Amino acid sequence: MTLRLLLAHRAGFTHEAPLGSNYDCRPHTFEEHVLSISDSWLRYPVNYRYSYSNLGIDLAGYILQKKAGIPLWEYIKRIVLDPLGMTSTTLNFEEIKKTTNRAIGHVASHVNVPDGIPVDIPMIAAGGVYTNILDMAKYLQFHINKGRINGKQILREDLIEEMHSVQFPETRQKAGYCLCLNKSFVSGTYFLHHGGGGYGFITSMTMYPELKIGVVTLTNSNLSRIHGGRIQEVINTIIEEKFGPTQVLPQKFVESVYTSIDPNDERVKKIMGLYEVNTKIGYKNEEFGIALGIDFYPLEMFLGKDGLVGTLGQFSELRFKPFINGRPGTIVTLHRKSGDCRYYDFHKPDTSQDKPGSNKPEWQRYLGSYGMLMWGRMRGEMVKVAIKDGYLTWNGARCHEYLPGLFFNYNGEDLDFRGTIPTARNIMLIKRR
Repeated sequence: MTLRLLLAHRAGFTHEAPLGSNYDCRPHTFEEHVLSISDSWLRYPVNYRYSYSNLGIDLAGYILQKKAGIPLWEYIKRIVLDPLGMTSTTLNFEEIKKTTNRAIGHVASHVNVPDGIPVDIPMIAAGGVYTNILDMAKYLQFHINKGRINGKQILREDLIEEMHSVQFPETRQKAGYCLCLNKSFVSGTYFLHHGGGGYGFITSMTMYPELKIGVVTLTNSNLSRIHGGRIQEVINTIIEEKFGPTQVLPQKFVESVYTSIDPNDERVKKIMGLYEVNTKIGYKNEEFGIALGIDFYPLEMFLGKDGLVGTLGQFSELRFKPFINGRPGTIVTLHRKSGDCRYYDFHKPDTSQDKPGSNKPEWQRYLGSYGMLMWGRMRGEMVKVAIKDGYLTWNGARCHEYLPGLFFNYNGEDLDFRGTIPTARNIMLIKRR
């Protein structure tokens, strides 16, 4: 596991740490939060696939703090904020709490937060920055001008280019996650973007370096309808009207590299089944294809040096990650027009190959509905544990028992009944009577 993997969300972590997560406002230091990562489980093998996680960013920040020998907030101030002139930006929570002229986060009116929304959250690297719109304009200028601000090169241009490049791309992928920034394309240019939310705030930033355009939104409500996606839609429409539609990659494979393969081949049968988001590979009305929700697309299968590949629709292709624990792993869809990828984890085999689970008697005590505790006070999302086809299920998703009382669902998230308080994804559960 490397720093680059951490910053590219390829380390395989789950999203929340046992201590100091989005669901936990008990007082924890940045160090306690990061060290608790060791008590969590990996969802995927390292560098198996992209999977967004705050933990990788926080761990990278902690490593930087140890290497620098000073608190992370102080290092960021010296190396980034001061040179960019971001004088109203800080990661120092003591300074934040002393500042009276700052926005207060707001959550939905039905949410009861008797002590107020916490300010000193320990996820400093992943989301602990307090700033304003003028300072963020300087930060966007820094990226748009390739590491320069006020005529001074703050960061080498080749390092900025590295930050703006997709990391560990899938085959033929051109859009995706870079180093702490997403990259997408429109017409003949690209744009970088990222957003986030929590503790009563929603933010976004979008920039088009080649067009010298940047937009930032900072809102102090978790119900805000102003976000990066809507802004990008408006700007991208204008860009396409001026410069024309996005170019499309070649639609056919090179015949000398890929050969057609029959869907009845055993190698194809092994990947048939149900994947996440109601995605299914198999036959419908005697036609082989993939169902994406209610839409069905015929699949043409090929075999190359990098394994099985499928083509669907006019612009999309399908690739397959290695098996995990003897079961199909993740499929990756690439859209040639956007150059972007989507991932779908394997859920269960095709009906013709499926086998019932063990339905152990001791699982009965786990069954029921649970509320996820958020900030130790309010009930968050619900978790329903049941048994179907002999398998323990978590909100309908099939789980596999790894150790007595410890289960993992199809996408690697853990459901743990071994402690005094059960947890799901490191979030405490309270059983509803």
